[in-house]
Amino acid sequence: MQAVAALNLFYVASHIAYDIVAGAQTAPPLAVALSIAAFSGLPLAATALLRRMLAATVDITPSLLVLTARRARFEIPLASVSVIRPFSLPLPGSGMAITMRSGRRFRYRLLVPDPGALLEAVGDALPAARSALGHPSVAYARARAGLTRRHTAYWLIKFGILPLVLTVILFQLHQHIVYGGAFGQYHLVGPAAYLRSFGLAWTGTTGGLVVLAGVLRVVAELIALLSTWALPSRARLFRGAVEVICQIAYFGVVPAYVAAHLLL
Repeated sequence: MQAVAALNLFYVASHIAYDIVAGAQTAPPLAVALSIAAFSGLPLAATALLRRMLAATVDITPSLLVLTARRARFEIPLASVSVIRPFSLPLPGSGMAITMRSGRRFRYRLLVPDPGALLEAVGDALPAARSALGHPSVAYARARAGLTRRHTAYWLIKFGILPLVLTVILFQLHQHIVYGGAFGQYHLVGPAAYLRSFGLAWTGTTGGLVVLAGVLRVVAELIALLSTWALPSRARLFRGAVEVICQIAYFGVVPAYVAAHLLL
């Protein structure tokens, strides 16, 4: 489902880019919004629901690792654990697999936003956990968990205020060019058509920004992951760099692109 969501973002992004370059209309605003909602939004929502349904809590005692899910409880003796193997790739997320001394793998793999925190918690009693702390994927997850937390205000600005401001600017420009004034369409054909045009413009701008943010996020994660695998000790530096680049690309390049078109 995560792969479908990501591929759809790049598919829609390719059409938007083609329209910008060629002046075509292969990605009208409503189609972009519906595509994002159906083929990216729904898969990601289903993924979030599955994570919630399969969530478990971890309790650590001096001798046990206790996992408590909705309908099950597992007590894993730490002395019976031989290997903790972090995921090489963070798909479907960062996490680890536990192998027992008998050679059998524990039936569930654990998705943990910051595997390093769990590994440190059991490190005193479990040498396998201490050795896993040096894995590049653990460094990647720790850096990501520490530098990608956002407050609600950030998301409101990113997908609420910024699209609205850009929409108002571009919509008013269109109104002046086509109808000769800020409320030209309103006076000519009525408020319903005026509001419908504004709604479509807002939908298209928001959809385009969502696509841009999604593509930037996928590219940023790939760069951060590859960089961390090359130099795990610099994971936090690489993460900080890609986050800054993402913010500049989103909050700087898009307004600059709009401003350039207004001045030309």
